[in-house]
Formats: sequence, structure tokens, C-alpha cells
Amino acid sequence: MHNNIQPLVSVVIPCYNHEQYVRESIQSIIDQDYNNIELIIIDDGSKDNSVEIISKMIPSCEQRFVRFEFRSRPNKGLCATLNEALEWCKGDYFSPIASDDIALPHKISFLVYKIINTDYSAVFGSIKLVGNSNLILRGNDKTNYSFSELFLEGNPLAAPAALMKTLDIKKVGGYQEDLALEDWSMWLKLTSEGKKLASYNEVVTLYRQHDNNTVNDEQFMYEAKRKVIDLYKEHPLYNTAIRKQLYLEARRIAEYKTIKPIILLMKSGYFNQEGCIVLIKVIIPKKLIKLKRKLINKVEH
Repeated sequence: MHNNIQPLVSVVIPCYNHEQYVRESIQSIIDQDYNNIELIIIDDGSKDNSVEIISKMIPSCEQRFVRFEFRSRPNKGLCATLNEALEWCKGDYFSPIASDDIALPHKISFLVYKIINTDYSAVFGSIKLVGNSNLILRGNDKTNYSFSELFLEGNPLAAPAALMKTLDIKKVGGYQEDLALEDWSMWLKLTSEGKKLASYNEVVTLYRQHDNNTVNDEQFMYEAKRKVIDLYKEHPLYNTAIRKQLYLEARRIAEYKTIKPIILLMKSGYFNQEGCIVLIKVIIPKKLIKLKRKLINKVEH
């Protein structure tokens, strides 16, 4: 398709201390096979050489994109950065990508094809993990995600592989700046307003794994999820969602703590098969679990 018949897509790269990755992330947007893109890069107060590296790519970006802007200012946080980009962008569609991730060349064209002329507010491809592993986390080819499903079961949707209708994001007020889980909270906002989300198996983004990924801090993630759930205290599913999070936290810490997971499990009310598995992990001495793992590994190898 030519630019005059392609919807404008606003790609946003928020950057914070990613000097070793940001060049490759920007280049992946330059290499898109979709033409009509505006690129917004906002450095959120990086303390490394990210700004210098981005600055060297400005001529290439100005030549490639129909609109381009690079801003650097003191740290405000991810959600504030995304909201700042929303105020500036003029695209029909909005697609943020972290400055350590890589968009495959067909990402934008594939997602635009899936969302154009539909009533979806957002569409998602799948991601491949790169770094510590090369796992592919595929979507479900699903077109009817409900608020209840996302609220109770967590977030199966890959933010690095998302394309959203800009107007719909603005209508729900953008991103809530006191939250850490900007993606899950946004999907809940949209579905609570009756908006439709769809996901597809096609891998469109490489998600880089490294020690600084927020998802590696499980205690932080638990607290961040609880903060999102607490936004819906008046919802009929609130107590169920809280119990589910208590169970998931009990399962997480069962292998290295004894009393706390049992307390959390009792609060959760998960006394079914899932709960029994957590109790077994707590009751069986940890040395036996480690011994069993060693024996299994010897047999497998």
C-alpha cells in the first residue's frame, strides 16, 4: 500500500537506560515494511549514554518517517511518558514498544491489516523471547476477551506486540500514572467500557530478556497487580480476584517459605487440587525436593 491509502501509525519508543539496546529497537522501526509511520522517542531521564546513541540516529529517522520527534527530559515514569506521547501523536493507531525490544519488519503491516475496518480497539500479535531463552509466547487467535477473563486470569496479551486505536485510548483517559502495570490496567479499562480486543498467533516482536526486566521482580509484580485490582473494589468479582492473587502469591513463595504461604492459602480459600499442590511444596522438606530434581535431571541426561 502507498502512504496516501495507509492509516498513519504512531510508534512510540520510551527509553530509560537502554544504551546497549535502543539503537537496535529504533532500527527495527526504520526497517518496517509499512510506510506511513510517525515515530516518537522520549528519553525518560536516562543516566547512561542512551541520549547520545539516539541522537546519532536522528538523520535516519527524519529521512524515514513522515513525522519524527525526539524528546529528552527528567524522569517521569513510563505511564507519564506514554501519556506525553499520546498528546503529541496524530496517528489513527498507537503502538508503543520498549527500547530494549525489537519489532519484526512486518509487525505494523500485519497488525494494521487485522484492525482496519473492524470494531476492535486493540489487536495483538505474539512475541518471541530472546536473551536468556528463545521461547515463543503465542496468542490464542482469540477475538472476544472479556473484562472478567482478564481481571481474574491475569494478562495473556503481549504489550510489545500491540496496536491500538488512538482515539479509544484517549477516550478512556490514557494511562494511569500511579500504576506500574500500564498494559494490564489499560486492557481492563478498555474491556470495562465494552471495547473489543483480539490476539493472533503471528510472532511480530522480539522481547528481550535481561536481569533488569521488571517481570523478574516477582514481589514487585504481586504488589503492582494488587494495586490494579484495587481499582475495582466495587466490582462483583473483586473478592474473587483478590483470592486468586493470594493463591498465586502462596504458590510463588511455597518453595522457600513455610508459614506465610499457608496463611495466604487459607485466606484465598483455594482448597482444591491447586491448593493441595501448594501445601505439598510447603510440607515436604526442601532438601527432598532438591534431591528429587537432581535425580530427575540425571535420569533425563
